[in-house]
Amino acid sequence: MQRELDGASARRLRLVTVHGYVEGLIRTNPNVSTLHYLNVAAMSRSFVVVHPPIETSKGWNVAGGSLALSISSVLFAQEISEYTPVPGDLAAAAQYERCPIRLNVGDYAAEGFLHLPPGANPMDRLNQDRHEFFALSSVSVIGPELQFAAPFLAIRRSQVIATQAIDENTSLESEVEREMATTC
Repeated sequence: MQRELDGASARRLRLVTVHGYVEGLIRTNPNVSTLHYLNVAAMSRSFVVVHPPIETSKGWNVAGGSLALSISSVLFAQEISEYTPVPGDLAAAAQYERCPIRLNVGDYAAEGFLHLPPGANPMDRLNQDRHEFFALSSVSVIGPELQFAAPFLAIRRSQVIATQAIDENTSLESEVEREMATTC
């Protein structure tokens, strides 16, 4: 597990908590996905170390240097830097189905795709407790401090308040785009 949590590669993440967000670098092995990194950290450590340069939401008093953030406080994590995970079994991945779902995580609404084996139920997948974090792809997020779209989001299972499968014709993405157009 040590090789997953410490490494020569730096990856920029935004870690969102109920009290705001911290954006900075984590050090890991380049062959380890962000999702795997967070799941290993949740099993083996109480804190994840975020290295400078660090940006935070308003109200955080962070001086120079690294910051240890309680892993249990993380609602979700967004990759900021470009990162392409090492491909796994592409044939197995191609068999998975994309299921559109909407989640409420803290004060945030997230909508994206959960990847499921053929015929699987999304609620059964979310009820698995094998890993603390799960992935959504093609995600739109609306919340008090952040509104964005991202290719990937790692969401802490225990922080999900409510979830529902959604009709593909209704989407938060259009809400995010409308909101961003009025604020830009």
